Amino acid sequence: MTTPVVDGVAPFCRRYSGRSGRTDVAPSHCRNTTTTRRVTIDEESASSAMARIVGRYDRHVAPGAVVQLPHDARRIIIRGTSGSGKTTLARRIATTRAIPHVELDGIFHQAGWTPLDDERFRAAVASFMDAERWVVCGNYRQVAPLLLDRADTVVLLDLPRRTVMARVLRRSIRRAVLREELWNGNKERVSNLFRTDPEVSIIAWAWTTHAQRHVEMGRFLACPPRAELRLVHVTTAAQLRSLSASLAAMPGVAPPGTTLAREGGHRDGP
Repeated sequence: MTTPVVDGVAPFCRRYSGRSGRTDVAPSHCRNTTTTRRVTIDEESASSAMARIVGRYDRHVAPGAVVQLPHDARRIIIRGTSGSGKTTLARRIATTRAIPHVELDGIFHQAGWTPLDDERFRAAVASFMDAERWVVCGNYRQVAPLLLDRADTVVLLDLPRRTVMARVLRRSIRRAVLREELWNGNKERVSNLFRTDPEVSIIAWAWTTHAQRHVEMGRFLACPPRAELRLVHVTTAAQLRSLSASLAAMPGVAPPGTTLAREGGHRDGP
């Protein structure tokens, strides 16, 4: 039996069990990701889309699929594990499309790495979510329902662990050694490079949460919260570079300002 697939993700509507054993009930609707190449996947074969959804990467699913941001995207969420390139891509979109960039890390992490309480965090997000345009990067569950209810496009950066870890290591070493300011005066510490506690070390956090993020994105792709959401699934560094390079300023759109709304530090945030 074959199922039509876009970008290697079948429109499954079933129960999914992740590595934690938790089972979620899929919504009554399902959507495919948006791309320009359509393929079919044999649900009963070893290289099925389901294999990717439950945690494995399959190089043979939708080979060479083109990944592009819809030209009319106005409210965009970018999700992905730490180090996947969320902030870098968000800044690229903000620059080329003249869309304000909001970095959730810059809101949540107050001075001294003090986390913003949930009520104030939601209030901060509510202050901009009804705006005509925004591009938001981050994975915070406290505010996800608010943003997903308003978004028209979601970009999922679902890169392999080896790619993510290489990026995180380079970024963390640079930040710590150069003492780069991230958000609200916060900086990464050199000592954290050698810690194994995920709550302290962003390197440990990226390693321990990668599999969970991958499974979560598989579920999201199979059955998103709203049928009309456009989904862009990026699974390789080459696809991410291609997506970034394909972005161009929209005709008739004024150049973006020098300051972007609620933006955090100078580099890609965790």
